[in-house]
Amino acid sequence: MATGKLANIGQHDWIAVSLIANQAYEMTITGLSQDASVTLGTAAGLAADGTGADAIPTSDIGLVSGSTDDLYFMPAASGTYYIDVSDPFALSTSESYTIVAATTTADFTDNPTAPGHVAVGGAANGKLTNVGQHDWIAVSLVANQAYEMTITGLSQDASVTLGTAAGLAADGTGADAIPTSDIGLVSGSTDDLYFMPAASGTYYVDVSDPFALSTSESYTVSVATTTADFTDNPTAPGHVAVGGHASGNLTNVGQHDWIAVSLVANQAYEMTITGLSQDASVTLGTAAGLAADGTGADAIPTSDIGLVGGSTADLYFMPAASGTYYVDVSDPFALSTSESYTVSVATTTADFTDNPTAPDMSRWAVRPAAT
Repeated sequence: MATGKLANIGQHDWIAVSLIANQAYEMTITGLSQDASVTLGTAAGLAADGTGADAIPTSDIGLVSGSTDDLYFMPAASGTYYIDVSDPFALSTSESYTIVAATTTADFTDNPTAPGHVAVGGAANGKLTNVGQHDWIAVSLVANQAYEMTITGLSQDASVTLGTAAGLAADGTGADAIPTSDIGLVSGSTDDLYFMPAASGTYYVDVSDPFALSTSESYTVSVATTTADFTDNPTAPGHVAVGGHASGNLTNVGQHDWIAVSLVANQAYEMTITGLSQDASVTLGTAAGLAADGTGADAIPTSDIGLVGGSTADLYFMPAASGTYYVDVSDPFALSTSESYTVSVATTTADFTDNPTAPDMSRWAVRPAAT
């Protein structure tokens, strides 16, 4: 146990603690206000706190009452870690706090050392026994194969993310505290996660539920292959020609389809996407700009699906360079049944470019001095 005092508005205190790799820890911080900030990490990970600071509006000080914060952490490497304690919205008077650190247990590591395992076509079970716990479930996936994962047993605000070990590695170097006063606010749901890897290999499903009840919460992760019209990477996308249209079908919750289109630098284009629900996501970019869709994904609570009616989405774009671009079509809140869409592309006109090639320069013209 360690105690300290925040005597200044915006103060940060660091508390050092020696931790062992792959041992689960639960830390409890008391005495701070409800909006306190408690973060754990390496010195390098927290170093930004020593090189910059943000102002705190005094008029916002002391708006919330005290609470207890819980912090779960499992280091991937043994060493010295630091708990960064601050309370930007604390009362201006001194605020004393206490930190208690204890070992605890977890089914699986939140790094590649000893994760759970699930086979495609099968299921894996686990249990979140600590507030803020992360479990990793390993699964071997094949490039450009579509997968649909279903996670049951978690509360509605659970967090389920899939990615490579490198993509999820931040979970092994730092953690944020969770106010106990926020725990257990929501009921259970089923989460769906669609994923199509751009490369074959081992991926990890990161399961956590920061707002779960503090009692044990059992969950199941199942993985199955599924089908999709197009890849969400440049391997086998759909294609649309300027002046034409392309059609597709979102048959899985969370699915992303990429539609390739060849565009000319500094030509203005207007794209129209029909058939999706009002909260659909349509993004255009280069393969590199959209590449994150091929390395990670977030689960979508089924209880949120189908909340809105259909609409038409319009997308204006003027490329600074000629080349192949991709329209990324997804609808995270669509109905779980198939949802057909159409993407059309047409040239249009604009007074000026939205890049330095041919902007409006009239305001910068040199005018003669007044006589």
